[in-house]
Amino acid sequence: MSNLVIPIFPISGVIVFPETNLPLNIFEPKYIEMIDYSLSTDKLIGIIQPLKNKDLYGYGCIGKITNFSET
Repeated sequence: MSNLVIPIFPISGVIVFPETNLPLNIFEPKYIEMIDYSLSTDKLIGIIQPLKNKDLYGYGCIGKITNFSET
């Protein structure tokens, strides 16, 4: 069994539901790097809620990038 590596995108107030789209505007360099990595591998990203103390919740959801455009 191989280990799956999924980049984690901490974003407040967002939940990805099955069979839905979540448009994101990515502009911070560290998140652009995350998207570049995801696009070059399996196109998966983890979405997780941050806590108020900047820690992360212990669970989240996985989304797949299905459409991408640079602006």
